[in-house]
Amino acid sequence: MKPASTALLMVIGVVFVALGFLSPSVQALAEGYELGLPEGLLGLRIIQGLGYGLGGLALVLAFSGFVAMLMDPSEQYLPYAEALMPLAAEHGRDVEIDGKNGVGFVSMAEGPRVEILVQPFAPGMCTIWMDSPGRQRLLFMPMRDDTHADDPDWRRVGARDGWALRAELPSAARGFLEEGALAKDLSQLLALPQVRAIRHDPLGLEIISELLPPQDLRLFVHAGLNVARRLRRLNA
Repeated sequence: MKPASTALLMVIGVVFVALGFLSPSVQALAEGYELGLPEGLLGLRIIQGLGYGLGGLALVLAFSGFVAMLMDPSEQYLPYAEALMPLAAEHGRDVEIDGKNGVGFVSMAEGPRVEILVQPFAPGMCTIWMDSPGRQRLLFMPMRDDTHADDPDWRRVGARDGWALRAELPSAARGFLEEGALAKDLSQLLALPQVRAIRHDPLGLEIISELLPPQDLRLFVHAGLNVARRLRRLNA
């Protein structure tokens, strides 16, 4: 939830708390003066009103705590954090939860820096990024997504096993289609219907996917890192 929305809810909550706390006391005071009650009875009415107000305050605070628990993004991230924990442990790392960026972990076990990130909030995304600049600009994607026309950066090289390759210099990139081990790893990764692209260029290597179910994160990370390792060796 955005900070502005949270702040607005807090203001509304404070207003309701103030009204709930003060209105019974004010009402009791007004009724007491109207009826001309003795000071002792008037004080009793005020105390009674305060009791109602405090009771209302307690209910509001309890409800606010419940709402805050529901809105806490870390609660939404828990299934993904639990799925990532054994993967992070393989790299000697802990899973980190960030309310703004998502849940994931960073590893240096591969040599270069690797970032695994899951963003459960809409529209939802999973990414693997490796700090490994590519010699050639390469873009692998499922055949179902290879529909746009050529542009100067991503010309079509060819296709294999349900995926396509685009590159800045197709003639220099055709050899990647003949790499059997790379093709096998790519086919395994792109078998996940949510995976959209593998990009390798001078900025690094990135694997982009729509939000995956928590149970598919293990396959995504393992297959994705296999692809990243091979591309690092072949296109560094």
